[in-house]
Amino acid sequence: MKPNVLCDPYIWEYPPVILNTNPFKHVAYTCSSELVNQMVLIVLIFTSFGGVVTLTTNNIYGIFAGLIVGVLFAIPNFVNIMFIRKQSENFKDSKAPDTAVLPSVDVIGSKNSGIESKPYKTSPSARNPFMNVLIDELKYNPNRPRAESVLDPVVKVKLDDFFRTEFFNDPTDVFGRSQGQRQFITMPATSIPNDVDSYQNWLYRIPGKTCKEGNPNACVPGTNGGVVPWLSK
Repeated sequence: MKPNVLCDPYIWEYPPVILNTNPFKHVAYTCSSELVNQMVLIVLIFTSFGGVVTLTTNNIYGIFAGLIVGVLFAIPNFVNIMFIRKQSENFKDSKAPDTAVLPSVDVIGSKNSGIESKPYKTSPSARNPFMNVLIDELKYNPNRPRAESVLDPVVKVKLDDFFRTEFFNDPTDVFGRSQGQRQFITMPATSIPNDVDSYQNWLYRIPGKTCKEGNPNACVPGTNGGVVPWLSK
């Protein structure tokens, strides 16, 4: 069944659409698919006509002449397609978010997409002013970068601004005595320890290559698979 859309699909997406294509009818310049389908049909018609001429006259140039004439007739459609593409490039993507209307606060978990973090370091935010490792980041952002240094004046100002977020506002509080500051606990480490390879090497790897890696000096006979072979010497 032909899809119910404003423009016809491309011929390679829905081959029966060629039956509804008129090769000599003016096509709306807004539908690139219909222009392409008309081009294909025109070239096929003239090439087929040239092939018939070649078979009847035994002249191989007939099919090439038909192909050339078909391409010449399809040139206006090609020009229209290029015009459509040029016009569409001047418009912004309607799906792109407008940064002017985005909220200035973060939503917990909204930026986590299960991929590695792009920033070089983790900066203070409204939901995480002290740049701690959040619970949802253990699953959705395990490779988050370490936190920025609080000795940086810019980071210090950002952290203080996000920390002094009031749950209630008292306009008569001039000196900030009734601030509803949240309680945070800072973590000694601001990155998730997930470097398993380095940790295993630190625990178990012996100096140099192991016996299985081709180091005969590490192969101690009579240990029966001892975990630490050099202690059995």
